[in-house]
Amino acid sequence: MGKLKKLVEEGKVKYIGLSEASADTIRRAHAVHPISALQMEWSLWTRKIEKEIVPLCSS
Repeated sequence: MGKLKKLVEEGKVKYIGLSEASADTIRRAHAVHPISALQMEWSLWTRKIEKEIVPLCSS
C-alpha cells in the first residue's frame, strides 16, 4: 500500500481498490490510504461477506 500511496501522490494513479480482501486486510490498507473500490464475490451461495465486510465498508 505504501508504494500505491506514493503513486497516488505523484498523480500516476487516481484510485486504489482491492479484490477479494479480508476485513483485516481492508482495515490495514485503509489505515495507509483510503480504499476507493472493493471487488468481492457475493451470491446466493457465497454470503459470508455480510457479517464483516459489508458493515466495515458501510462505516
